[in-house]
Amino acid sequence: MKKLIFIAFLFFAGQAYCQECKYLLDAEGQRHKIIYFKNTGDYYFCGDPATPRKKIAPGETFIDQDCDCPGKKTIHINPINPTALNRYRDSVSGIIGDAAIKIRYNSQTVKGRKIGAGFLPYDKIWSAGSTKFTAGRDIIVENKKLPAGTYSLFMIPKEGEWIVIFNRVSRQWGTLDYDESKDQLRIMVKPEKAAFHEKLIYKVNKNGVSLFWDNFEIPISVK
Repeated sequence: MKKLIFIAFLFFAGQAYCQECKYLLDAEGQRHKIIYFKNTGDYYFCGDPATPRKKIAPGETFIDQDCDCPGKKTIHINPINPTALNRYRDSVSGIIGDAAIKIRYNSQTVKGRKIGAGFLPYDKIWSAGSTKFTAGRDIIVENKKLPAGTYSLFMIPKEGEWIVIFNRVSRQWGTLDYDESKDQLRIMVKPEKAAFHEKLIYKVNKNGVSLFWDNFEIPISVK
């Protein structure tokens, strides 16, 4: 009996994770239960007890938007490259007027979800794909000046109009460290109906940029 207790102690002592941070979000906003084994430094998905745990591949990053544990808001799994967190899966660029525009983002998928039903809830800030927006020169966005530079792009979905935010802190992941006082520009845009897009994408055209996802488009005028 003592031997079994000792073995159980070793098992639980060898795995360490903050109780507030067991549920994490991946880059697509999907929620996962994750366990960390301190003795090996490995992370695994927690599933049905009868199902073997699946090891998380090196280089994956997870975040917890509700976690209060110091240092646990961003978990970069066994990084192959320490700078992988700053990489973006998708990007698009173009010229508007005489300004070079580049948008880097992580493309998320709809997966049958609906806006306002726990997925992109109204009146709550959203990272819009953890998006970075770069303008090579000063531009006019919805009749307001935006100085040249790189910004984090955020949005607040609303039923009638959406708020689009250009924040001066360009190196952020999601909305974890969003600081409203660092906003450079806020504009209001009206969403439009569009053909269905399972994956979130951005497009640049001569009149501006647009976010396409689900059955909507968020057009942003740029001059």
